Amino acid sequence: QLASLEPKYINQQVKNTLPLLDNFITTILKKNNLTNKNLTLVGFSQGSILAINYGISKQEKLKAIISF
Repeated sequence: QLASLEPKYINQQVKNTLPLLDNFITTILKKNNLTNKNLTLVGFSQGSILAINYGISKQEKLKAIISF
């Protein structure tokens, strides 16, 4: 669908998804007694968009973000 390629639509979907991703990552980190300093995110295409947006939204820096 052409509408799904519009930047406004993509941006809104990223904003909608980030809280879910944050909840998931926070749960896993706490369960394993880790912090964002131990976290490396890897993303391709849409996963890349989410990884970068997640990383820049956090106050504590991540170990790394690999995006391609």
